[in-house]
Amino acid sequence: MLSTAGTVSYGVCGVVFVALTLWVGLSPRKQNASRHDRLWFLGACAGSALWAFAVVLDMHGLLPAPAVQVAEALRDGLWLWFLAAALPAAAADGWTWWLRRLAVAVPAVWLAYSVWVWAAPLLAVQAGGRVGLTLVVGGLLTALLGLALVEQIYRNLRPEKRWAVKYLCLGLGAIFVYDLYLYSYTVLLHAIDPTVWDARGAVNALAVPLIAVSAARNPRWSADVFVSRRVAFHTATLMGAGLYLLAMAGGGYFVREVGGTWGRFAEILFFAGAIVVLLVILFSGQVRARLRVLLSKHFFTYKYDYREEWLRLVGQLYTDKLYSDPYERAIVAVADIVESPGGGIWMRRESNGFDLAAGHSLRVPDSARVEAEAPLIAFLRERQWIVDVRELADKPALYAGLTLPAWLADAPQAWLVVPLLHEEALVGFLVLARSRAPMALTWEDRDLLKAVGRQVGGFLAHYEDARALSEARQFQAYNRVTTFLMHDLKNVMAQQSLLVRNAERHKTNPAFVDDMISTVEHSVQRMGRLLEQLRRGGGRDEVERVDVGEIVQRAVARCADREPRARVDIDSQAGRIRVEPDTLMMVVSHIVRNAQDATPVGGEVSVRVASRGERVLIEVQDNGCGMDATFVRTRLFEPFYTTKSSKGMGIGAYQAREFARGAGGDVEVDSEPGRGTRFRLWFPAAQPQPEAASAGVGA
Repeated sequence: MLSTAGTVSYGVCGVVFVALTLWVGLSPRKQNASRHDRLWFLGACAGSALWAFAVVLDMHGLLPAPAVQVAEALRDGLWLWFLAAALPAAAADGWTWWLRRLAVAVPAVWLAYSVWVWAAPLLAVQAGGRVGLTLVVGGLLTALLGLALVEQIYRNLRPEKRWAVKYLCLGLGAIFVYDLYLYSYTVLLHAIDPTVWDARGAVNALAVPLIAVSAARNPRWSADVFVSRRVAFHTATLMGAGLYLLAMAGGGYFVREVGGTWGRFAEILFFAGAIVVLLVILFSGQVRARLRVLLSKHFFTYKYDYREEWLRLVGQLYTDKLYSDPYERAIVAVADIVESPGGGIWMRRESNGFDLAAGHSLRVPDSARVEAEAPLIAFLRERQWIVDVRELADKPALYAGLTLPAWLADAPQAWLVVPLLHEEALVGFLVLARSRAPMALTWEDRDLLKAVGRQVGGFLAHYEDARALSEARQFQAYNRVTTFLMHDLKNVMAQQSLLVRNAERHKTNPAFVDDMISTVEHSVQRMGRLLEQLRRGGGRDEVERVDVGEIVQRAVARCADREPRARVDIDSQAGRIRVEPDTLMMVVSHIVRNAQDATPVGGEVSVRVASRGERVLIEVQDNGCGMDATFVRTRLFEPFYTTKSSKGMGIGAYQAREFARGAGGDVEVDSEPGRGTRFRLWFPAAQPQPEAASAGVGA
């Protein structure tokens, strides 16, 4: 008899069983899977799909009734044979031995008889509809045997293994219970209820997700299929929201029917309120946490997707832009694993105590501190365990009588204490607040938190090392600037000392007096600039576009008080460079003086300025004592190394090289003992400023 509801019911049932068959059959088999059990399971799924489609064809008059009986017997027989094969070997004695034999024999007899009835229709009895005696009797017997097998399988498995088959038992149990109800009702009333018969396909379809969960859990007959927890979470959320809205729609319909003249108004108000409640639930952190715990606990082999957890942890530690403080990022990254709202981190300090470094959604006193000799620190250092504060309070013997600091034991939110390790050293510990969803800590939670504690400990140890290195570099930069300034002051003092030595002899010479006044004026200006640099935090003079030839001439003039005096050769096409003019003058003066010190009286010192394409070259050459290649490579530019005993500071050549490189140039030195030295500084040529060029064109 044609029934639209029945067609849809059994059609959906056939489709979902086909999908389950393909899902398990086309996926790779695990190495430890039993091929025998797998084939029985695939056969039972395929037989259920065939049975459902046979019923649909029968409803449309395309298949004779005995064919449906054959499909029914085949479906039930395959499920009973699969259950008999899956029954644990330990349950092979006594009642279960007979049960297994009956589960094999009864469907076989029913199937053989149904095939014979189909081939030569005999004993076909109709009671209120087209139903065969064999269908009713066989259906009742297989339903009873199926329920008995399901109960025996679940009972005879060890408790720790029941999770793998409990959803299979629930799904098949629902199918067999419904069949038992259907055929018992038929025997009592001598007719099949059409509505109950039509709904049977949908009931079988509802059992497929439960069977699929066990298929994913059981390595003996499941496929090695990965189901993303994120997809499962969002799918479950959407399904729950859909069911909620359907229920609310039904409630709204009831309100409209009983509301009289206010019915439509009450329905709209009721439905709007239902949507608001749904949004509140969906945005509730506690509800989301409970749903994640439910999915992880009941639908997955392992509680965590370790690949996803590790990628999330690394992303939160190194790239999370919501929290700029690394300590806070670490707290949130670990807390999210166990659905904790936050926590606090205590890090080891120079005093060997552990001080609060950061807190996030955890109320503890700011002065909370743990001494290095405290029992908690010794326990974390030696055992490297995760400490459950509530478990410690209830079962102190598990933690060898550990006592917590008073502020931690009294903290109402404190839940877990996670050691932070780096290279087996305890660098800190993390206290997590109570989870949003009630959860008991398992071995998976503890192992994952221990591994994460090591990762976070290494991350924070490296962060603190980098911060200490940054501070050391700041002090180093400050010391280097101070050394440069001291070097500049030494040069100013040398000029002043020379004036003092010559003042008594030349104080009546007007030319000397004029030169002295000029020198003192320059020294005052230079010291003023040094003081300004100190006020700016050690910064150098401002960069300017300067004439190299003019700066070099002034630098050589400052060295005219020594022998041998330097000869100057300046190319008029040398151009300009962008540098700090006073620093350039000081560097050139230093190089010239070094050349004069290395050259005996009567020797030669020459200074040349030339252009080499896009470069400007300053070359100082002498024929003095020279230096060997090893000294030039290893000692010349080493700061604080000097060959002038207490007269020098050993930073002149180093300062010259750093200055040239800072301006985009470099230093080259050619020297040979007994033959002299050639010291070259080169700088990139400065292009004319755009506004100046425009002004020239306009003129």
